[in-house]
Amino acid sequence: MRRESDIPSAPRTYAIGDLHGEVSLLRQLLLILPYHEQDTLVFLGDYMDRGEDSIALVRQLLQLSREHERTILLRGNHDSEWLETWDGARFLTPPGIDGSPEVWDACDGHVPFEVGYALEGTRIEYEDEHAYYVHAGLMPGMSFERTPPLIKLWGARLPGERI
Repeated sequence: MRRESDIPSAPRTYAIGDLHGEVSLLRQLLLILPYHEQDTLVFLGDYMDRGEDSIALVRQLLQLSREHERTILLRGNHDSEWLETWDGARFLTPPGIDGSPEVWDACDGHVPFEVGYALEGTRIEYEDEHAYYVHAGLMPGMSFERTPPLIKLWGARLPGERI
């Protein structure tokens, strides 16, 4: 007799957002998340800044991408800001966003190349049979396709609203 747990389930998508350097929490999540080979893991961006170790978090995500083919890394506004200071080989300066000076200082101004490489490989959006995924949001009343990437990274803001 086959148990229900032996029957492969339909592919699922798990969306995980705003890790902000919390590599320990990511590791804990991966231990308890019941994902399988056919499932998709969509990370919604903001890997950098604020948490315990942004560099270790990015390395963990790169390793997961190698081990689990259906891993999607989207770009968040913090990641986008880091890419503004990336010249394709190194980061020139920390971006002007909360938490970035601490990452910069922890690396003595030499954020590893693999971080830039990983951030370069992120996407603005992803869509599957379950949903349409972006970091921040879409413009109300506007189609996915017509919403500008800036809105997908930062969200729709009211004029003068602080970011």
